[in-house]
Amino acid sequence: MKSTHLGGGSDGRKATGLSAWRRWRRAAWVVALVLCAAAPSGAFALEKQIMGWVERVELHPGRLMLHAKLDSGALNSSLHAVDPKFFKRAGVRWVRFTVTNREGEFVTFERPIVRMARIKRLGGSVRIRPVIKLGICVGRVYRYVQVNLEDRTRFNYKLLIGRTFMAGHTVVDPSVQYTAEPKCGEGVMQ
Repeated sequence: MKSTHLGGGSDGRKATGLSAWRRWRRAAWVVALVLCAAAPSGAFALEKQIMGWVERVELHPGRLMLHAKLDSGALNSSLHAVDPKFFKRAGVRWVRFTVTNREGEFVTFERPIVRMARIKRLGGSVRIRPVIKLGICVGRVYRYVQVNLEDRTRFNYKLLIGRTFMAGHTVVDPSVQYTAEPKCGEGVMQ
């Protein structure tokens, strides 16, 4: 007598289709798809904070408040720094610079240089800028990110926040401004 295995149980019974596990998994996917279709639009972006194209931000260390432009067209963030002073500390390149806000408050920062960035301008010219790491708080979002230093005198905002800060954490609504005061608390990383 010839035995043929049809994918059933080891007791020789015929396969009845999908195993219980596969049927359960398929049912779970169907339920998930139904819930996705029924959910209001944007329901899965709840963990991301909606912000305007201009927001008040807080720089760390120093807790200096600035007005910043959130720019999804820029990859990295850029901070206004005029006349930076470069020096070495324990063999590492550092930069000292002062940032002043609209109210006249200022903080002098001393930060190690992470790298030198080549920034290509619209006209094709290339500028070399020092890149440091700073803590930035916008609304409830705190990130410790790379920021390049540039003379932003000709711009309206001393800080431009790029996609590396925003990715996965914020959604920018270009129709509004100043939607979220910085609320990152005392325990943020310096």
